[in-house]
Amino acid sequence: MAVPTPASRPIVAITTDYYAPKTGAPFARLNAGYFDAVLQAGGLPILLPPMKRENYAELETVLDMVSGIVFVGGMDLDPRKLSQPPTNAVQPMAARREQSRRSYPPRLHPPRNPTTL
Repeated sequence: MAVPTPASRPIVAITTDYYAPKTGAPFARLNAGYFDAVLQAGGLPILLPPMKRENYAELETVLDMVSGIVFVGGMDLDPRKLSQPPTNAVQPMAARREQSRRSYPPRLHPPRNPTTL
């Protein structure tokens, strides 16, 4: 299999997780398996940190340049923000990551009733 050149690789954005430790500076992180998988599939990964509201216009510009986006797994969105009750299994993600994730443009949100092909 030929290795794609950088110019021919589709650019794939990958969201990152956000940690704010009790001591030390907050940071974004991503398990290497995500970008390794994009590279192995022929894409060129770029990382998207959890953005603050004042940067959403720039986020739209970046999203217009990519061929796809990978939403990483991890902690859970707060179900109460969708009028759903939390369960004991819910492990809420950091507020900044949740705010960023919920603020992506509607074109990136999965349909409420996904179709299996």
